[in-house]
Amino acid sequence: MKPPNMETTTLPRSSRRVLEIISTRGEMSHKDLMEKTRYSSHTVRNALKILKDQQLIIKKLNSRDLRQIIYLDRSVRDDGSLDNDRWRPG
Repeated sequence: MKPPNMETTTLPRSSRRVLEIISTRGEMSHKDLMEKTRYSSHTVRNALKILKDQQLIIKKLNSRDLRQIIYLDRSVRDDGSLDNDRWRPG
């Protein structure tokens, strides 16, 4: 089985790095991603846009600070389990 839109080799390097960090570390803000990747704000913003367009990440409001947006891997549910709806027969 192969996940849809998961052709990460076709993603730009910055998008692959941002996705890797979100996948391993969980929810992260734009600022957190800038610190972890050491990419500029513009680069992180573009990487997030590509990942969002490819439906690989979810963008949501931080429940502790509604002014802040956080990003998380679409394949992980709130309880930490894998979202099986993402995986379809290839």
